[in-house]
Amino acid sequence: MLRTPWPDITHPDDVDLDLAPFRRMAAGELDAYTVEKRFIHKQGRFVWARLSLSLVRDEEGRPLYEVCIAENIHERKLAEEELRRRSELIRNVNDNTSELIFMKDREGRLTYANAATRRAIGADSESISPSFCDQHLFHMPEEYAAITANDRLVVESGQTHTMEEIYICADGQRAFFLSTKSALRNDKG
Repeated sequence: MLRTPWPDITHPDDVDLDLAPFRRMAAGELDAYTVEKRFIHKQGRFVWARLSLSLVRDEEGRPLYEVCIAENIHERKLAEEELRRRSELIRNVNDNTSELIFMKDREGRLTYANAATRRAIGADSESISPSFCDQHLFHMPEEYAAITANDRLVVESGQTHTMEEIYICADGQRAFFLSTKSALRNDKG
């Protein structure tokens, strides 16, 4: 491997990832660089690695040799791809169900709303911003008070609760929902 030219053992799609910064380093524009790329294993499969290179120069700035550290990140890359795939699957399921699925923070601001929720409240993806909160959703004070009381119960108890709730939808229709709410906790509780 030490005598094999690195383009020969690099995935064809990743050769340019390494080539441009290597040329810049050789030209003296960079002291070092790091790149994540795929290598071709001797058995023919691809293996992800994080490659960190630096060029050692003499007193006049001429290149003497390069130092390279290759870290095997293959398992991490596989895990990232699996996480991306699962996230996409969950997003597709959420956006193709007729059930309303949404998340709010402690202040009642909507942080996530699936397609069914956005349709029900008359909002598009862009209008679901950190400032979009319960006051935008509820048109009657008693409706707002009941929903926020239910939310407080869930957050304070840390328990999952199922309750009947009334919403006025974007089309003005009153809708009755059997809502199941759970509190999501961060590492600080």
